[in-house]
Amino acid sequence: MLENIEIDYFNSNDSDIEKIAKLYCMTFLTDNILLEDKENAVKNIRKHTGYEGFIGLKCKDAKGKLIGLHMAIQVCPNNFTEKKLLINYQTIK
Repeated sequence: MLENIEIDYFNSNDSDIEKIAKLYCMTFLTDNILLEDKENAVKNIRKHTGYEGFIGLKCKDAKGKLIGLHMAIQVCPNNFTEKKLLINYQTIK
């Protein structure tokens, strides 16, 4: 099954950014996606791709249809994620 899946990195200028945003909305919001939802998702995904340590992966099936995505931000010294984690950790502590 995995041999039929193409996995590739994506960034803010990816040709599939609209499809990535739609899949993101379908996953985390609802099936009734408003244009505003998708536009906000594109904006947020583009913002996140600019963070140091960002990793974006997209998965396509054998026909080229987007079937999955993964977004993560690796914690690096002094980046946004590390600062957020430290603030939240100190608040919980």
